[in-house]
Amino acid sequence: TVLFPTFSAVDESMDRSGALYRRSVAFVFMMLFPVCLLAVAFAREGLHFWLGADFANNSTWVVRWLALGVLWNSVAMIPYTLVQGRGRPDLTARLHMFELLPYLALMWVCIKTWGITGAAIAWSARTGVDAIVLFWFAARMQPTPARFRRGGIAVVVMIIAAVVLAAMPVSVPVRGALVLATSALVILAVFGLMLDRQDRSALGRMAGRVVMARFATPRA
Repeated sequence: TVLFPTFSAVDESMDRSGALYRRSVAFVFMMLFPVCLLAVAFAREGLHFWLGADFANNSTWVVRWLALGVLWNSVAMIPYTLVQGRGRPDLTARLHMFELLPYLALMWVCIKTWGITGAAIAWSARTGVDAIVLFWFAARMQPTPARFRRGGIAVVVMIIAAVVLAAMPVSVPVRGALVLATSALVILAVFGLMLDRQDRSALGRMAGRVVMARFATPRA
């Protein structure tokens, strides 16, 4: 909702909206990725503490798949907003119409095979497809540097590897170390592969303002 007025402004320069688009994708991803990776890594322990061992044994993979879907879905809100702001809501409507029957079929097969975990798998798969198509739509409306596109592919590969590592059946301290290491590596990859110097500088200023606003002491 914050980005929509800028993306829909007819007098907005492509360079400025493109920079805002790239930085928004990067900033949302860097804030959400560590949280979702923590959910993948410690789903069993969290559910065991909250609802008990039986629930944890049956729902760990549900949480893991949902965490991955939340990540795709949240980052995809940026290209979704761009498409809407550029006056093409018909594209997203057609996308959802075309994927309805395949999604229902996938949901039926997954639920029949894996139960509630299958429902989470189907939903996460649909959000992944949504994200891919929405980024493709956005790339046609808002040209992005080849560096951004190539970096995005590399980051997706790293995300998959990080999630696999976080879900490995190893001790809690090892999983914690893996989460810290892979989160730092993926975030550095976003900075180094997807963004140019100007983008990195702007994101640094944005992060500084967020931190200052969060921890500033209110005046009497």
